[in-house]
Amino acid sequence: MEIWLRLVLYPALLVLYSAGVASVAARRYDTLAALLTEAVIYDRDDCQPAALTLHPEEVIGDDVARRLSGLERHRTPQSDHLLSVVRPWLDDLVVGADIDRQFDRFEFLLGLVCYDMRRVTGHDWAPVGRFSWRRMRHGADAEIIAEIEGSGPRWPLLREGLFSGSFDRLVESARGFAAHIDAIRRKRF
Repeated sequence: MEIWLRLVLYPALLVLYSAGVASVAARRYDTLAALLTEAVIYDRDDCQPAALTLHPEEVIGDDVARRLSGLERHRTPQSDHLLSVVRPWLDDLVVGADIDRQFDRFEFLLGLVCYDMRRVTGHDWAPVGRFSWRRMRHGADAEIIAEIEGSGPRWPLLREGLFSGSFDRLVESARGFAAHIDAIRRKRF
């Protein structure tokens, strides 16, 4: 029963992922910021930003994803499944192999925003997707952290008001999320 209750949010997860990847590919960080923080999910008496609720671990879960045909032995079965579903929807928007890169960038940004929101409440956790094992040295995480360092306070999501508009908070969250990713890599890979 618990699995079916979680899967109620599956259509919303697909919308977030397809719109999120398209936003990243188009560099529409205003849209991405709105998707992650202004879109809310109502659950009983509570309502939370999409970034805290709509992520693969929360909606699909590893237990369900590993039951999907062909994903039993994948490192990140939820992310791999989501990419296979949204890829055809994005083919006209994102050129060829670039979908993989934009998908990874979106998952990193989703995780970073989620990490920042949870860190404020004392929880140092966020979802980590397929970027965590793909191109580990030069992947989405390293690429975006380098962009943050290079852009400073002009980094697009910071300009959109995320991280309370504080570059210091962004840097703290990015460092914390990077440490979280490294810990998962050590355990998983």
